[in-house]
Amino acid sequence: MRVCKFCGKFILTSYNQHLAIAHPREWNKIKQEWITLKSDGMTAQQIADKYETNTTTVSRAIKDSYSAFHKLQRHKNSEIEIFE
Repeated sequence: MRVCKFCGKFILTSYNQHLAIAHPREWNKIKQEWITLKSDGMTAQQIADKYETNTTTVSRAIKDSYSAFHKLQRHKNSEIEIFE
């Protein structure tokens, strides 16, 4: 059983799920680190190994972040087109 380094409690769910629910600020920081590492050239597998998690979690977090960025970018571009 794993112990959370943020609150010291034993974790009954997955570590990532615990972080997302109990420590969302820390979870978001970790996901930002993954995005930075990915943009620096690391693979999802290397990131997953470093953070002792699975590649699906890493890939999904990175994909979701890029999706949100592109959605925001499209929204911004559509606002510019409306005002031109």
